[in-house]
Amino acid sequence: MDSATRKQWYRLIPLVFGLACIYMFMLHVVHDLTSTLTEDEQVTLNKLSERIKGYKDEVTLDKLTEWLPEARQEARQQRLQRVCRAKYGDKTNIPAGALEGVLNYQILDRNHNVLYCNVPKVASSSLKLALVNLTRKFDFGEDPSKFDIHGFYDKTNAIAKIGISKLNSMEKAAAVSILDSAKSFMFVRHPLKRILAAYNDKFTIHSPVHETFQKRFGKYIIQKFRPNATAEEIKWGADVRFPEFVKYLIDVHQTGGFFQEHWRPYNDLCAPCRVQYNFIGQMETMNTDARYVIEHLFEEPGAGVIPSLNHKWYSKSLLEFYQEVSKEDMLKLYNVYDMDFEIFGYDREIPDS
Repeated sequence: MDSATRKQWYRLIPLVFGLACIYMFMLHVVHDLTSTLTEDEQVTLNKLSERIKGYKDEVTLDKLTEWLPEARQEARQQRLQRVCRAKYGDKTNIPAGALEGVLNYQILDRNHNVLYCNVPKVASSSLKLALVNLTRKFDFGEDPSKFDIHGFYDKTNAIAKIGISKLNSMEKAAAVSILDSAKSFMFVRHPLKRILAAYNDKFTIHSPVHETFQKRFGKYIIQKFRPNATAEEIKWGADVRFPEFVKYLIDVHQTGGFFQEHWRPYNDLCAPCRVQYNFIGQMETMNTDARYVIEHLFEEPGAGVIPSLNHKWYSKSLLEFYQEVSKEDMLKLYNVYDMDFEIFGYDREIPDS
């Protein structure tokens, strides 16, 4: 090797060393990342990798954006099927009563033959607004945010005029047939976030709308779970404390009582082990999930109809609320919503926000 060639190789040594360091650093980052992924995230990553390897053309950002919700959905459906098989075995082994209440929460868009399982406190207002908007048959006026969407859905004749029906308004045989044949979707969120959202909405807001609700449930909760409650506190039921609400949920579960829809477990509301939903969305990935539902289930362009989430501010952080609950009651609460955690892949750690 002549001196000129040696000089060229010497100049390359720092570059090669630098590239090697970068490569080792990236391996370390990827290892750290994958070691902290949840099971569903790891499956999603694997599904994406398979698609990238099998794709012959250039992988663009648009293509990855298209693949991500599909890969994520495969992971969610895979988990759901595994958990449901472990719990119920064959689908026919699921208790017949599991289907009875489910019909109460199924909303059918007859224009697109798409079913939505309406889950309160999981962007249900936004999703129901989106369903009406997709019919292209109704004018919300200048400010859709002020429109009483829940009151509108209570008017069976009004929603029927624009092609929307509730399955519980139909003959049972026809409703079950639609349940098994229509395209369908549901949305969930971390169970602990939903529980807190229900508490804040129903027990911390003082208005005529909430007064009836507080008298119905709040009076009972305070009387049963607050030692030395005053007659005035019991009379109004308007200042239920969060730990008391948690004790109430545990008690309802243990005694086989009535679960109001705002805190009824997803597994009871929508029976995902019985109903084969085409898409299961999560509030944590609402933007991409909602767009996918609109573009693939409804086969409509997504622009202009993506649900907007109303972020409500609480007096304390989510962690602070749950720190008020005893460890014993937290374990019991996890048991109440055990299937919701398992089916939808949520861990039992209290989320940061």
